[in-house]
Amino acid sequence: MSTTAVDPDLARIDAELDALLSECDPKKVDNATFRGARFDRGLAWVHFPVGHGGLNMRPDLNRRVEERLRAAGAAPQDPATFFIALAGPTIVTHGSEEVKKRFLRPMF
Repeated sequence: MSTTAVDPDLARIDAELDALLSECDPKKVDNATFRGARFDRGLAWVHFPVGHGGLNMRPDLNRRVEERLRAAGAAPQDPATFFIALAGPTIVTHGSEEVKKRFLRPMF
């Protein structure tokens, strides 16, 4: 029996990633479709609220998401879209529900 404690957030991330990858293979669908499915599962920015691309988890878990998705063949984020790293947190923090729904998924 292992004495290593299981991080429940990490286990949830892995379960969501497993489900995403079984439903939507990044090597078989276009990048926009894959990223939309990723957003819908809360794996866009895991520290964002549920329903807005996140799972209300620690931001350091984003690294796990990126590592697993790259290993599965998902394309990396286009460096030309760096503004998302700045605009996303601003919108999720200060935007109305209408603004969040209008911009977060399409911009991801």
